[in-house]
Amino acid sequence: MVETRYEGSRVETRIESIKITQLDFTYQGMPHCLEFEWIYKESRRAKIIDHQTYTYCPNKGMVKQIKH
Repeated sequence: MVETRYEGSRVETRIESIKITQLDFTYQGMPHCLEFEWIYKESRRAKIIDHQTYTYCPNKGMVKQIKH
């Protein structure tokens, strides 16, 4: 997803991406979990602004977060 931000007279374009790293696995005894990586970066310089990995389990929600 591409996002355009306006900061004063400056226009910045940023890119958000999600990559599934594990699908339908068991995490701490909870079945059918999903792990995904989220990256938010500047488009011009490819500078990473935020990089996180999340684990989601049904009926529990987000159960793990790793900041890179």
